[in-house]
Amino acid sequence: MKTNKVLNLKFYCDPGHGWIAAKVSLLRELGITGQISRCSFVKGSTAYLEEDCDAERLIRALDAKGIAYKVEVKHIDRNSPIRNYQSWDTNQEQVLQSAINLPSLVVNQ
Repeated sequence: MKTNKVLNLKFYCDPGHGWIAAKVSLLRELGITGQISRCSFVKGSTAYLEEDCDAERLIRALDAKGIAYKVEVKHIDRNSPIRNYQSWDTNQEQVLQSAINLPSLVVNQ
């Protein structure tokens, strides 16, 4: 997966916590969706990985694959709306991933 392009990541933080935003598809490609904790959040196709553990998992996975990245910090002085997003649910992600990998049940006529 090594490329010359640099992956641009955003680190959102408020006075109490922080999260790195990454596309769920990237997490799938890196094979780390099952390792993300419920302390992270998801909205649409973007995961917000909490800074204490899950963000480090992402960074280690990127480093292991030789993917260059840069992180832009976005700080706000009040509670981030990310705190109100849906918590990451590993079980739900595994079910969705399994469904994606199932062979088609449609019979050609």
